[in-house]
Amino acid sequence: MPVKFRVITHPSGKPWGPWRDTRNEAIEDAIREGLADRDEDNPETIYFDPLAEIEEANGSPYTDQDLWARVNEMVSQYQDEAGIFAAMRADRLEFEGDLDGARDWREIVRRIDRLLTNPEALQ
Repeated sequence: MPVKFRVITHPSGKPWGPWRDTRNEAIEDAIREGLADRDEDNPETIYFDPLAEIEEANGSPYTDQDLWARVNEMVSQYQDEAGIFAAMRADRLEFEGDLDGARDWREIVRRIDRLLTNPEALQ
């Protein structure tokens, strides 16, 4: 999967904008949002707000927190059958050719199984 980039702010690590295909696109987002500026004398130099940075995602553009949120959402909605519904979603995405999305949903299936078989181990 290609690397993706986005602006995040600290201390929360909150995403500020969508995932982008290039670091330059994410930098332009930061500049538009007032979280970074170009040096007037050297436009290649970018100054970031101390509470902002570019996050890089290798593999899935979803954070660990994003994945666990989806796991909790699925378990809340489907209880013990959450893994089945998540696996069906992974299969559908794979059938449609979205291999990255299918991989993410297979990770969600794995986490649902972990949660439902041994919830104490996750605390």
